Amino acid sequence: MKQILIIEDDPDILESFRMLLSDIGCEIQTAGNGQQGLAAYRDNPPDLVILDVLMPVLDGIEFVREITKEKNTAFIIAVSGKIEYLPMMKMMGVDEIFTKPVSPEAIERIVVEQLKLDNMQSRYRETG
Repeated sequence: MKQILIIEDDPDILESFRMLLSDIGCEIQTAGNGQQGLAAYRDNPPDLVILDVLMPVLDGIEFVREITKEKNTAFIIAVSGKIEYLPMMKMMGVDEIFTKPVSPEAIERIVVEQLKLDNMQSRYRETG
């Protein structure tokens, strides 16, 4: 089963991502800040990370700096309500960027595509 790490300091957003992605057949780890996320990443390296940029303790920018030192780098999706941080995240090697509020369909589409999940698991799959 594919592993996803969600790092988000807003509990409601964290839970909505967790529910969305657990429904498509992924094992989910969660963290409420970048420091917890970094520990989870190192303990059990995920296939994909969904990362808030602005968080307490260790922000998304520092998280990305730290994990790019690792040899096993996951696909990273950065999300932020502050659009000015996203181009910098892209330059740092983040694979996808989204502004908040994030469309569940868009997140799920990227996750399904990147993890090569069975599209039949997706509630937002395209029809036709």
